[in-house]
Amino acid sequence: MLHHGRTFDASPFRQLVDIVRGRIEAAIEEWEMTDRLLVYEKATGDFMGEVTLPVRARAIEVTEEAVYILSIDGMPPSIIKYEKSIVN
Repeated sequence: MLHHGRTFDASPFRQLVDIVRGRIEAAIEEWEMTDRLLVYEKATGDFMGEVTLPVRARAIEVTEEAVYILSIDGMPPSIIKYEKSIVN
């Protein structure tokens, strides 16, 4: 058995991996959010226009009366309701 008497300290490499992982997760989170809402006619699929939201959204749900967005844009996770008249 060969042994040089030194041990390998992986902690600097773990720190580097943690930093890179954090930056990748932040980049993915940034990529998954947008303040652009593209509006299409449900029946025909025709493009009707674009709305710029006041905050970036991570998810969206549309009902007959309102548009709901999930946002974490500089705030705790929040569901924000917009009346459809704003979008129409």
